[in-house]
Amino acid sequence: MLKLRVSFLIYFSVIIFFGCKQSEKLDNCSFVDCVLSKIELRIKFESKQTGLDLLFSSNSKYSTRDVKIYSTRLKENIEFKIDSTNLKNKLITFNIASSDEINISLGTLKADVLKIETKFTKTDCCGTLEISNLAINNFTNSFTNSGPTFITLKI
Repeated sequence: MLKLRVSFLIYFSVIIFFGCKQSEKLDNCSFVDCVLSKIELRIKFESKQTGLDLLFSSNSKYSTRDVKIYSTRLKENIEFKIDSTNLKNKLITFNIASSDEINISLGTLKADVLKIETKFTKTDCCGTLEISNLAINNFTNSFTNSGPTFITLKI
C-alpha cells in the first residue's frame, strides 16, 4: 500500500511539474508570496558654486533635520535613511512604490521637485516596478532600473 502511494505521489508530481507550458506556469501564481516592489532613490545635495556636499561635508551648516522629503501623492513626508556605505560619499536614501511628485528641500533653500513616473513590468509571478520617466524641476534626468537611482541636487 505504501509503495502504491509513493508511486502515485511521484507520478502526480511529474505531471504537475512537466505537464504545463512555461506561460501556464507563470499564470499559476496562487502560491507565490510577492513582496511590494519599490524603487530606491539616493540623493546628494551639492553646492552649485563649490561642488561640495551641502549636508555631509565637514563645514556644512545643514544637518539631516533640515532635510524634508514630501510626497504629493501620499500628502505626507517620506521617511529617509542615511546611506553611509561609502564614508566619503554619504547619501540620503528613500523608497517609492508608485509614480509620484516629490518636493525635496534642505533648510530654507528652494525646494526641488522630482516627478517620477513608474511602470509595472510583469516578467514573472511578482513582476517589478521600474522608472519610466524622471524629471527634476521639469528637466528630464537620467535614471537606471538596475539598482538604486542616484540624483545630485545642485543648489
